[in-house]
Amino acid sequence: MHAWILSQALVSDVGINIGASNAFSLTILATLMIILPNIRRHPDISMVLFVLAIISLVVSESYDSQLTLNSTRPILSLHIILSIIAYAVLMVVGVQAAIIVLRHSYLKSQSGYFLAHLPPLMVMEKWLFQLMAIGAVLLTLSLLTAVSFIDNWFDKQFIHRSILSIVSLIIFVTLLALHHFKGLRGKPAAKYALIAFVVLLIGVSGSRVVQEILFNRTS
Repeated sequence: MHAWILSQALVSDVGINIGASNAFSLTILATLMIILPNIRRHPDISMVLFVLAIISLVVSESYDSQLTLNSTRPILSLHIILSIIAYAVLMVVGVQAAIIVLRHSYLKSQSGYFLAHLPPLMVMEKWLFQLMAIGAVLLTLSLLTAVSFIDNWFDKQFIHRSILSIVSLIIFVTLLALHHFKGLRGKPAAKYALIAFVVLLIGVSGSRVVQEILFNRTS
């Protein structure tokens, strides 16, 4: 149902409308497809993503966001696909990190029915770092494919997105290195993973929303 509703907004006679609201909804859809095989093992993330899916569809239907792609350049299509998958994977990382932080808080307060029925922390943290590694590789590939068609990464149109995406990637890679060599885990790792995701979210979604709403720009 999500895919069908989104397809009506995405596809038009002049190309594919990948504006901010549609991009957000498409990312959520990709995230749901990633979590689907593990939905029974990770009901915590699944419930959060289902709520986000409903919100994304409402936003997509109510906010007319226009950014039409009609380019036939294969590298651009590859960049878009890699970006959406990378953001989807790292969105799961962000949600998982937030739940782990709450779970550690629950260990002290001993309250909360939902948090009491989550999977063991070791399982949640192991999956967090596995997805983080996959997301970091995909984000790296996404940034590399952008080099071929973006003449200047630090042009005023791309500077915020470029800097924040690179900062986010550096944080993710640093966390993975510290986890592998120093055994970093637990609440500190989850907090920094959540920060890295928020930085990426601001860099990608925030810049597009500012361009479309505040500056009325769609290029």
